[in-house]
Amino acid sequence: HAPTQVTYNNRANAKAGMGRWQEALDDYRQASAMQPDYVFPKASAALVTYQLVSIRCSIISSSGQYVLVV
Repeated sequence: HAPTQVTYNNRANAKAGMGRWQEALDDYRQASAMQPDYVFPKASAALVTYQLVSIRCSIISSSGQYVLVV
């Protein structure tokens, strides 16, 4: 059987639980594309996106100045 939007959403949940944020986001997006009115992957994708931004942004102190690196 072909994966359904629920399958992609559940797999994304498992990947997010393992900290595999980008892979989870890819699966959430696939689930949303398959059924645009399915709200669970959209809400979860927003949380994963926040997590990815938090990881990718760091504050570095250099010569007494703070620089935001994205």
